[in-house]
Parts: sequence; structure tokens; C-alpha cells
Amino acid sequence: MNAFMIIVMLILFILALIFVFSTALLTPYIGKKNLIAIIGLGLIVGVIGGAFLISPVVNDVPELARTIIEDTTTGTDVIELELSTNKNLTGIINNISSIDGVKSVEYDGILIKTDVFELPTYESQILRNLNASNGNFTNIKKVGNEQYFLKMANNSDPQQALDSIYNTFKYNSYAHLKYTSMTATVEVDASKITSVMNSISKDDAVILNVSGPTEDTMSQINSLLPNSNNCIIFCGVLGVIVALIGFFIDGIFTWFNNLRHKNKKNNVISSRNKNIKRKVVPGTESQYEPKKKSRENKSNRFTGVFKKNKKKSSKNTEKPSIHDFDKSEENKSKNKNTKIEKSNNSNKDKIKEEVSKSKEVKPKPEVDKSKQDVESSKSKRHIPVRPKKRK
Repeated sequence: MNAFMIIVMLILFILALIFVFSTALLTPYIGKKNLIAIIGLGLIVGVIGGAFLISPVVNDVPELARTIIEDTTTGTDVIELELSTNKNLTGIINNISSIDGVKSVEYDGILIKTDVFELPTYESQILRNLNASNGNFTNIKKVGNEQYFLKMANNSDPQQALDSIYNTFKYNSYAHLKYTSMTATVEVDASKITSVMNSISKDDAVILNVSGPTEDTMSQINSLLPNSNNCIIFCGVLGVIVALIGFFIDGIFTWFNNLRHKNKKNNVISSRNKNIKRKVVPGTESQYEPKKKSRENKSNRFTGVFKKNKKKSSKNTEKPSIHDFDKSEENKSKNKNTKIEKSNNSNKDKIKEEVSKSKEVKPKPEVDKSKQDVESSKSKRHIPVRPKKRK
């Protein structure tokens, strides 16, 4: 799978989650009683998307990561191989050396396994015959039960050494040869490790181990990637979470907006209270001063600070005592009472004036004499009387 297909599958999974979210947003029309149905929808969509979309992507992530790592890393990786002794060993090694990216191929010797010897002298005899069969063998070492490692010199022909081993067991009847194997190490450029491994698998060789910077980073990535079953479970839980978010998103937004409006109102009220200028009665400024923690100020909390008299020329002023403070309070109360009495008297005077004005008799309007004469003449006009008829 290439990078394009991975992006397409991720987009499809995101669209599936958007479908679940949009369905959960229809709670005003569907009803909040269908919460279980919405949760089930999110679970089903998440599990299907995880099984068919996300799990294949996770399985193909190492290949994509390997290509990126090979392009960015420098150095050499080491591949351990096991070569088949049924084919020509020299030809296999030459083919591996000719692969692009291979720097060198090294091999130490051949491992053989035999039957159990009847006598210890037979074992020593066969080992002497093997050592004498080929001059490239430098050492023969027993590594296990009837297992022997025949070490060869550098730049020796491995196939010729293998033929000498076969010939030795062919003409000596002390024991039978069970199997033979040969291992080799290949140094490869880290940027071409994948292509070299694919070419080696086509030859008669088995890759035993790979070590180097590329494989170290790949092992770290593989340790972080989840299993396919865990991936499916995670996608199902993610679908349920998306469904719940869509179901309760309206309530969350309304709660947040109400909280924000409350904070704004509180800030406005506090700013207004700070801008209000408080009126202070002269002579009581000390009541609004901040309290100090010292004992002297606590003992003098009833004493006030009075203004200096401008008419006096002396600058030294004495602090008022508690009796002075009481007198000033009495004077203030008297002044307030006098003001109230004056305002009441002024209101009474106004009311009396209005009543007196209402009782005054209004003079009658003068009438012209000419109009009076005309009216009197009209009243005195002679009305003619019809004479009575004679009988």
C-alpha cells in the first residue's frame, strides 16, 4: 500500500466519524431518549472503520516508515546469512557480492554434524583426516555434541573446502556425516538495505538477523504500533466518544455562554463601582482611611483629623480628643435639624400663599353703558295689542 491509499483510508474514517457526530447533533428532532441508539451507532461505525480502514493502515506503516528512514539515514547495516551447501557456495557468495549496495561478504568456516563415534580414537582420527584434507582449514573446534566447526583462512574457496569434507567422510568409515552448514555476514549500505534483502531471498540463502541503524529505528517504531485487535477496540471507543460529544454539545455551549455573560456583567458592575466618587462630610475623612495594623492606630481609631483653621496664623494644631469629636457630632445633628425646620417652614408659607390666593374674590368685568341702554330699551319696547271685536 502506498502513501496515497493510506491518506484515502484516513479521510474515509474521518468522514465516518463526522457522520456519527452530525447524527448526534439531531437530538432536538430525534429526542434525548434515543441516547442508547446514538451510542450504538458510534460503536458500530468505529469498529467497522477500525477493521477495514485503520487496521490495514497500521499494518502498512512499517513499510512506509522504512522507505523514509532509508532515505534519511547513513551508515551500514549487517545481514547474517545461512548458505545452502547443496549448491555451489562460491557461486552464491559471488552473486551476493555483485548486488548493488553490498560492500563486503565475510565467512569464517563450515559447521558439520556427525554420528556418535564408537571409540574416542575414531573421533581423533577423523579430525586429523579433515585437517589434512585441505590446507585452508586453520582450526577444528568442537562446539557441541558431535558438532564441529572447521575454520577457514581468509579468501579461501568455500566450495573446495566443502568438497574435501565430503571426500574425507566418503573414504573413512568411522562415522557418517549428517549435515553441513555455512554462515556469512554481509555489510550493506543503509539506504539500500531493503533492495539487498529482496535480492538475497531469491538466491539459496536464508536471512538470520539484520542489525544496524535502520533496523534499530524500525524496531522502535514497531514497538510503538498497536496490535490490530487493539486498533479495532480503540476505534470503537473513539466512535462512542464522538457520538457523546455531538449529543451533549448544545448543552456545553449554552453553559459556556451563560458563564461568559455572567463574568462580563460582574466586570461591568465592579468597574462602575470603582468609578463612583464617594462624597465625604468635612471632618470625617479619617473614617475612610485604611486601617493600620499597629496598636497605636487601633487605640486611636475614634480620633478624627480636622482641617486647619485658615483664620489662625499658627501652624501648630492639636489633635482633637474624644469630647471634641462628640461636640462636632452634636453640632452636625443640630445643623441638620435647623435645615429640616427651615425647609418645613418654607413649605408651610407656600401653602398659605396658595390658599389666600384661592380665597380672593375676583372683580366682575365692567360692561359698557351703551350695551346696557340697548338691553333696557329692548325690554321696554311697546307691544301692540289687537282690538277686540264689537258684538
